[in-house]
Amino acid sequence: MAEATLSLSRAWSGNAVSGFASGQSETWNIALDGGVVGTIAYRETVEVANFRCHGPRFWPQMLAAQVKPDLWITLHRV
Repeated sequence: MAEATLSLSRAWSGNAVSGFASGQSETWNIALDGGVVGTIAYRETVEVANFRCHGPRFWPQMLAAQVKPDLWITLHRV
């Protein structure tokens, strides 16, 4: 089993329809599993949550993952 950290980078400033550089001074909420876990500003990178991940452990799971690719990696929040 391996551990991973979700890293988010915000490179886009906001809504291009409302004008150039709009939203650069605003922070955006980071939501994970339906709850706000932090904020991110323009041109900022934040590390969000830690996960443990693993692939299919038994041959029936590996066979099922051939048909349903989202079964290849399982994430568990640490």
